[in-house]
Amino acid sequence: MPPALLATIVDRSGADAPPSARHRAHGPVECTVYDARHSRLLPGTLARGWGDRPTGDPAVDDAYDILVQTCGFFHDVFGRRSIDNHGTPLTAVVHFGDGFGNTFWNGNRIIIGDGDDLVFKRFSVAPEVVVAELCNMMPEIARFGGAGQSGALGASLRDVFGLLVRQYAHGEDADDASWIVGEGLLLPGVDGEGLRSFRLPGTAYDDPVLGSDPQAAHMDEYRDEPRAEQREAAVHRNSGIPSRAFYRAAVALGGHAWECAGAVWYHTLTHAGPQLPGVTGDFGGGADFGTSATFAAFAERTVAVADKRYGSVATRVVRQAWTDIGVL
Repeated sequence: MPPALLATIVDRSGADAPPSARHRAHGPVECTVYDARHSRLLPGTLARGWGDRPTGDPAVDDAYDILVQTCGFFHDVFGRRSIDNHGTPLTAVVHFGDGFGNTFWNGNRIIIGDGDDLVFKRFSVAPEVVVAELCNMMPEIARFGGAGQSGALGASLRDVFGLLVRQYAHGEDADDASWIVGEGLLLPGVDGEGLRSFRLPGTAYDDPVLGSDPQAAHMDEYRDEPRAEQREAAVHRNSGIPSRAFYRAAVALGGHAWECAGAVWYHTLTHAGPQLPGVTGDFGGGADFGTSATFAAFAERTVAVADKRYGSVATRVVRQAWTDIGVL
């Protein structure tokens, strides 16, 4: 048992246990994969339907497994039916175009590139990258928008859930996980571990083609970007700050990251704030975070959620994680 959870039992002995986040959903969520056959016409041809056996095409079968694992994680850990909590089926498209080195959510389905033969392998080898894009379906994350600290929080949260899905699928403890987003995605000869590092943002890669990882690891390195065309890059750069706070909390709490740290972040995101004592800040509309949310407001609420659900040890750990990276 993780030491923080053991301490919570002692800390809250005699008190009513917090309600479980798990509940049974009403049936499975359908997952299907389509093959664009190197065209850019969507959705392409059905390659693997719901419940079908593996096809032997690694891109198809990996994409199918990612969708199933994602639904399984959100259901089993958080009692959520599909990513949006409305039971929406998940659809992926593989073999999109020629040399497509990206993956993205287009509002209806996830498009998973085969790689560009220059920097990236096929993106289905890095499930956390695909899951992070799928998390655009979460209405709670969509409210953050795409600029400033709120946008960086949204980007970080997508990466958090992407890594948690991967760790859950492999049964990894926080101490054993790599905490690299895009691990295994870079081709041989590219100097880097992946796209982003939670352990130490700014160190994921340093390559003549990719350049150097620009992510910030501390509030001292936070920079806003006034030019609209650079705001997306700034969001991804600054997302390293809250991502590092999550990593530090998860490792300090120990055990499986989704059981305590992940639960704190999830309930911070999905539960209304006013009933949590000691929480101040602009939540972008009262009950929910929005485009005006700040790192400090989100951090304070994670501390309050940790105290409400897990007790004094978890509270101290979460506060310290945010303090270490200069937010609190």
